[in-house]
Amino acid sequence: MMKAVNFLLGSILALPLFAHADALKLQKSTQEFDQYRGQITVNGEYSYYFDDEVAGDVICFHPSTPSDQLIPRKPDDRRSRWFCFNDTQQAAQALKLNKRPKEGYIGYTGHATVTVGEYAVYKGESDGTDLAKLVSVQKADTAKLVKSSGY
Repeated sequence: MMKAVNFLLGSILALPLFAHADALKLQKSTQEFDQYRGQITVNGEYSYYFDDEVAGDVICFHPSTPSDQLIPRKPDDRRSRWFCFNDTQQAAQALKLNKRPKEGYIGYTGHATVTVGEYAVYKGESDGTDLAKLVSVQKADTAKLVKSSGY
């Protein structure tokens, strides 16, 4: 009986370690993306630049260390670990970025802790970013306005 109790207790204590380690699992690989299922919670800085010349109208997230290690990368992939949310409108609402700033400002930045899922690692030959679905926002600081460099 004591062995069973010890085993059960050890299993319960180890469960968060296994859940954390296996948060994202490769589901499907295409020429452009490795698609993962599962969820991860990361903290870091988000940025929302309206009508960005390269990325377009998207909100991107740059996880801080050590949570950036949850972003899947193959051993030979040395790119920095960051992603954009695949639904800008939903992410803007969740981060309370519903209004475009007044003239002279080009976007917002801020710090947050978010849970994402449906992670897709971009591996195409042209410009592209990793994408993730925003599941929830655990904590978000008030966003700061970013001034246009011409003002």
